[in-house]
Amino acid sequence: MAVRLKLKIGTLLVIAVYAPTSVAADDVISAFYHQLDRWIHDNLKTNEKLIVAGDFNAKLGTERINVSVLGPYGYGERNERGDRLIDFCTSNNLTAAHTWFRKRPSRKVTWTSRANNARNAIDHILIDCATKPTKQQPKPDLNSLRDPTTTQTLCDAVRDKLHEFNKLDEISTLIHTNAVEACNVAPFRINQPYLTPTTIQLIQDKREARNTADFPRLRNAVKRACKGDMEKWLLQQVETINHAFSTNDTRTLFKTTNLLTVKPIAPLANIKDKNGCVLLTVDDEVQRWEEYARELFHSDNQRPAVIRYPCTPHPPTSEEINTAIKSLKNNKAPGSDLVLSEFIKSVAEDAHIRLALDKAVQDMWLTGTWPYSLTNSSYIVLHKKNDRGNCSNYRTLALISHMSKMILNIIQQRLIPFVAIEFQMHSVDLSR
Repeated sequence: MAVRLKLKIGTLLVIAVYAPTSVAADDVISAFYHQLDRWIHDNLKTNEKLIVAGDFNAKLGTERINVSVLGPYGYGERNERGDRLIDFCTSNNLTAAHTWFRKRPSRKVTWTSRANNARNAIDHILIDCATKPTKQQPKPDLNSLRDPTTTQTLCDAVRDKLHEFNKLDEISTLIHTNAVEACNVAPFRINQPYLTPTTIQLIQDKREARNTADFPRLRNAVKRACKGDMEKWLLQQVETINHAFSTNDTRTLFKTTNLLTVKPIAPLANIKDKNGCVLLTVDDEVQRWEEYARELFHSDNQRPAVIRYPCTPHPPTSEEINTAIKSLKNNKAPGSDLVLSEFIKSVAEDAHIRLALDKAVQDMWLTGTWPYSLTNSSYIVLHKKNDRGNCSNYRTLALISHMSKMILNIIQQRLIPFVAIEFQMHSVDLSR
């Protein structure tokens, strides 16, 4: 049985299978996989996501001969049918999704004998290797920069490797790599506002105690603590609403009520082309966004005449670069290089790193070549209103690397005196 589902981006083909049992002959097994392979080849569309799930009557085991097919959390020992399933996954670029998540052994079992003396995992979920579950990239903890020891460790690590890199994009990558190693990983964020610090600590202890004898006790303790915190928090919110109602404090009343209201989930929708037809593949949607961006920033208006002013385009001075670094705002999303402005400011306090940054900026200025990796921007679209399939109903945001922002700030500061000449007859504050 198979079903094709429309997703927010593209489509998903789900195939449910039931393989012959262990008593079936090898020819029957080969015919089953040949038929399944042929059906996938004939019906799977380009860039369509694929899930093949069901009872394969095959044991994959824990030995990772092909690391792209089997994750680190398998179960049992592989049999001959498992080898046949591995070959099928390799030929179709599939991976066993359930083997990439750590679970207790009892949760991995999908079949138990009638005598309860044999347990196996013979039901599997296969997905595209392109959509294989991956660990989220660790984010360095910005609070660790408050510790002078951590900041000094970061500066020492960057300084020791500066002789290997002399370009601005290479220094940017070096800062990010050592920031992840020198700083602690950002703590796990919990969005539930009712949890107390004691309960949060219990949750972290439970995560660390997974697959140990102490895990059941901590799991029950977390359940009791979460339930108790929820009851206390709800009582506090009710008291706040009653007090705000009796004192005519409408601001607090609506704010607290809104906090307790379930937020609606935005419906999924596919992007449409110019004619209003729904696009079904990822490539078509990306092409449509590119087309929309070109139309958005294109103008047929005639450009004004260029007015040339006499100037000496000398490289930026150390003072200009220092001012540009200090002007970088904190708590801003990074660009494609993932470097945060807080780390650039921290390492720029070191004299040797500052000299390397100054030289990299000045060399880029003299050659007139902007590093290619710093020209990449990550575009984010935020829905505003009305039809979600219409590109014009989205707000586009571009995440630029902070190193590029530093150079752009230098250029902006140098343009201010010349722009001021054009607006000298008007009262315009150009310093902002």
